[in-house]
Amino acid sequence: VNGAEYSTNAGVSFTPCAGVLAPVNAGNERRGVHVAFDRSSAVVGSGAAARTQVLAIIASGRSVQRSTTGVAGSFSTVGTGGPTVASSIEVANGRIFVCGAGGSRDSQLFVWNGSAWSQPTAGGNPILAMCVQARPGTPATVLAMSEGGGQFFSTHAGDAWSAYVNNVAFKTAANDAPYLAKVNNGYMSLGAFVWDPILDRVVGGIGIGLF
Repeated sequence: VNGAEYSTNAGVSFTPCAGVLAPVNAGNERRGVHVAFDRSSAVVGSGAAARTQVLAIIASGRSVQRSTTGVAGSFSTVGTGGPTVASSIEVANGRIFVCGAGGSRDSQLFVWNGSAWSQPTAGGNPILAMCVQARPGTPATVLAMSEGGGQFFSTHAGDAWSAYVNNVAFKTAANDAPYLAKVNNGYMSLGAFVWDPILDRVVGGIGIGLF
């Protein structure tokens, strides 16, 4: 079983990514493979043949692996002491951000700064998050969010963090959508979020819709 495969013909055929290890049972619900491309890295080719050169992959039970020569290049393990499970991975300006390593849905954030892994804090407290993304066009700005809607923010490429909204149980109301009057939704239950590059807004997905 291959850890990851890529296609250059719209899915007609696939080729294994060189060196990417297959996921193993890590004793955690987050089994599978997570991939992130560094949108700030070089792009080789043009049009349909364009290839972003830097990307990172983490398979459950394995260390983070990275290629600096695109999906067809060779992948190698990134440092030591990093995460081996993940709910989210992001790559920006050569730095790697991973939510993962704990037994709960919100897990310790890991940051690779180019030479070593760290587990940053915000206000002296661990950053426990479900998903992490860099701001499109401003890769030094990074947002991590917890399952309950807590927000952790860095404008220093992950070197320093602030708890913008921490440990707050956001709630939806019936005036957001009529069917919510039937839902006992006292907890956000964030699955993931994306940062819209056009509107510059964050859109999160929960079990009953988007916010």
